[in-house]
Order: sequence, then structure tokens, then C-alpha cells
Amino acid sequence: MRPFTEPMNQLCSKSLLVRWLRLLEGRLVASGQAFRTASGGLFGYEEFTALTLSLSDANLEQKLGQNPGTYLAKPSRGTMGQMQKLVQIGGPDEVRRDLLIFLRRSQYRRMRLSHVILQRYIDPPLLVDKRKFDMRVYYLIVNTRRQSSGVGGRPETGYFAFLHPGFVRLCSSPYDPSDLKNLALHLTNQSVQARQSELFSELKEATTWYPDELNAYLNRRGRLGEMNWARDVLYPKSRLFWATSLRCTRSTWRTGTSQLAPSASWASTCWWTPSCVSTCSSSTSSHRGAAAPMF
Repeated sequence: MRPFTEPMNQLCSKSLLVRWLRLLEGRLVASGQAFRTASGGLFGYEEFTALTLSLSDANLEQKLGQNPGTYLAKPSRGTMGQMQKLVQIGGPDEVRRDLLIFLRRSQYRRMRLSHVILQRYIDPPLLVDKRKFDMRVYYLIVNTRRQSSGVGGRPETGYFAFLHPGFVRLCSSPYDPSDLKNLALHLTNQSVQARQSELFSELKEATTWYPDELNAYLNRRGRLGEMNWARDVLYPKSRLFWATSLRCTRSTWRTGTSQLAPSASWASTCWWTPSCVSTCSSSTSSHRGAAAPMF
């Protein structure tokens, strides 16, 4: 598994992913390969990534002072919602005080600054049944090889991504922005829910929905101005989120010692277009004993 751990870190490490998105988005724009919105504007990583700052950022205080509010502190390579904490950051004159109070009261004071990030808390969030929710979407990335055309052609290494729409996960308790201590109100991670909520074992199935259930719920509520918004707008955008992330980190992916040929003509003609990503969807699942819906 060793050849695959570093490529996965490029996507799973929150700070590394944001750094690569920021640095390589400019290259995509310059080469004319960036995604565009229906109106022709740039569909960049800031469309789907909250402001994310490393505690090692040399301009941390300045950036926080320009963007006060609530932040979620987390390890850059953490899992299962471990060590996450909500932090209030005031205006420019209060940033240093708020950071010191936060560090003194948390486990992060024993960690390297580069291993901790602050991510802007999205407020107000879109709620479902008065609860916060997230979309657990699955990607399968497959490494491939083929012999290039021509005499003596070298093998071309590439990869394809297959998407499964996954599930929607709801918090077990209604959202309350005034209560920042109970993480079960704010974090949909099921490990957090299991630790924080005594009712989660009874509510786990009820708080895990299919995409079609989300779509039907929003249709019943009728507050978004259009029918089938989740099916026709939200999930297609989620495909773009992942396609953009994978394109931006593509040059960092390797299998063994071979870099995944970013310059191969085969790759440039069929990789990472919205149509390619959307048609590579899978529809099989046994969750709750039924077939997963396909949008």
C-alpha cells in the first residue's frame, strides 16, 4: 500500500488539498482547462471550499482579522471528527487573544502549528428537518495503463474516477447556533454523533438518507423555488467539486515511481470533463436492503 499513501494524502490532508487547489487552479486557467459556470464565470475551488488557514500561516492574524467569526479547528490529517473544536475569532484587535485562549484550552498546543487548520464555519447552513447534513459521496480511482500508438511507443499511465452518489447524513439533534459546545449539533460525522449523542444508536438509520430522499424532502418543502433541485443542481455540482479537486491534484499522483502522465494526449482528451465524471456513476448498494437510487 505504500505507493498509494502519499497520493491519498494529497486529497485527504485538508491543508495540502487546499494548497494544491489554490496553486494549480491558476495553471488550469492559464491553459484553458478550468471549469466554467453556466454564465461563463470561473468555477474555482472557492465555490465549494470554506476559507481554510493553517496555524503556521505567516499572515494568520491578518487573515483572521479580516474574516472574524466562528471557525472549526481540526487536525490537518484527522479522521472520525477527532479533536475538532469550534472557535470564536473576534475582530482585528481580538485575534491574538482569541487564538491564545483557544490554544491554552485545547490539545493543539502540543502539536506542530502546520498540523492544525482553522476552517471557516458556514453560517447559516442549509438545514434538512431542522438539522445540519452532509453528502457522503464516494469515488473509486482506478490506475490504468495502455501502450501508446506508434512504433516503440511508451506505456501511458493514467487513471479514471467513478462516482457513487452515496448517502446524506443528518445530525441527530436540531441545529442551534447558540450552542457551540455540543458538537452533535454542528458536525454530521457519525463518529462524532456516536460519541456526543446518547440517542444516535437508535437514530442512525433514520438520519442516513438516500439522495432521492433528500430530493423528495426538498420538493415537499417547496422553499427553493424549483422542483428536483437536489437532483438537477446539487448533485451535478458535487461532481464538479470532485472533478476540480482531482484535476488540481493530478500532477502529484504517482504509482510507484511513475508520475501519472499529465501531458499524455490520451489523458487530455478524455479525463476530467464534466461528462466523463457524470457518466462514470455507480448505482449499486445494499444499504437498508434496497438498491441505491441513481440521479
